Amino acid sequence: MNIIFLQAICVDRCAGKYVKVNKKVLEVYMEIQPQITKKRMDEMAALQESLEKQKQPSEETQQSKASSS
Repeated sequence: MNIIFLQAICVDRCAGKYVKVNKKVLEVYMEIQPQITKKRMDEMAALQESLEKQKQPSEETQQSKASSS
């Protein structure tokens, strides 16, 4: 066998391994990404709710000050 033929075989094997690994990584990503997205959305909703609760008392204080004036 000549060296060019052996190099071609090596390249084919490496490329095949790369494709298989890339496919596996993509499968894992597709499985886990929706869970990560849901977790982030839940965190943002909790943060927004927390900010709204903090905002409500200050609005009530401003309204009571305005009505007493």
